[in-house]
Amino acid sequence: MVSHADHAAGSQACSHVTAGFEAVELHHRAQIDVPADPIGDWETLKRVAPNPLVPTYDEVIAAALNDDERERLDTYMNALAAAGTPTRRTMATAFLRARRPQRNREDVPRHPALTDAPGTRVRKAR
Repeated sequence: MVSHADHAAGSQACSHVTAGFEAVELHHRAQIDVPADPIGDWETLKRVAPNPLVPTYDEVIAAALNDDERERLDTYMNALAAAGTPTRRTMATAFLRARRPQRNREDVPRHPALTDAPGTRVRKAR
């Protein structure tokens, strides 16, 4: 029996062929409960977005918590920051590598700066 996850993985695995690649490798590394530095300044950290495409911590907290809950969180986090308590984090890294078939390499137009740059090993079209 094929699960929804198996089907989704199979669909994603086949999309590299549609994009013109003959081989794709994905190496994923997840680390859980990694020691990290203390928070430092909670008020500053709240104004940070962990990714440019997501809201700041303060915006998320304002949307998710009421005034009393925000005050409790601020009190707790300020105490952690003042004490210099080390934090723990979850980290993930993904390395993606893909190979185009030999036949496509000659057909792809290259920017002159890439083909003529000293030290490059780009093969020019015949």
